[in-house]
Amino acid sequence: KEVIVVPKKTDIFLLKSKFDTLDDAMLLRSQNMHLSFEMRFIKRTIDLIVSILGLIIFAVPMLLVALIVKLQDGGPVFYKQERFKRNNEPFYIYKFRSMTHKQTYEMEQTLATHNDPRITKFGRIIRATRLDELPQLFNVLKGDMTLVGPRPFMKSVVDEAMDKNPDFRYRSNVKPGITGLSHVYGRD
Repeated sequence: KEVIVVPKKTDIFLLKSKFDTLDDAMLLRSQNMHLSFEMRFIKRTIDLIVSILGLIIFAVPMLLVALIVKLQDGGPVFYKQERFKRNNEPFYIYKFRSMTHKQTYEMEQTLATHNDPRITKFGRIIRATRLDELPQLFNVLKGDMTLVGPRPFMKSVVDEAMDKNPDFRYRSNVKPGITGLSHVYGRD
């Protein structure tokens, strides 16, 4: 949607706005905040290059993590969970499993807490170092995710957030990312 603002003196400092007038009122026309086709192409190209390089560079550490996860209890190495990407379409996110593998569906849909008893000893290490998220480079290769963007959430979290704040749906205008503000400014 195009947005037109009738500014106060303090609003004059809006960046990259175009000045316009309607009769004798000054207007500021804000730029579209979506990525252009060219910007999306460049972002996707960078995502592909960095994720391929990342998979090559982290191949040995990923193999070691996979081996330790498998040896700790014999369960599966990877954990996949349905999350939501651009336009609220579902996809499966991949991680190294950091919790016990015998859980009910309801337990899997519950967010982990700091001292969650479901987290394994090695799981605590890979969660703290974020090594559990390296398999998400495969999600980037597939095109479900990008390197930088809002974190993808479970359906239960999306539904609750949209009930509380209808504007939450705008997060789905962009692809979810491996890292974003939640990783930079705090865990949650």
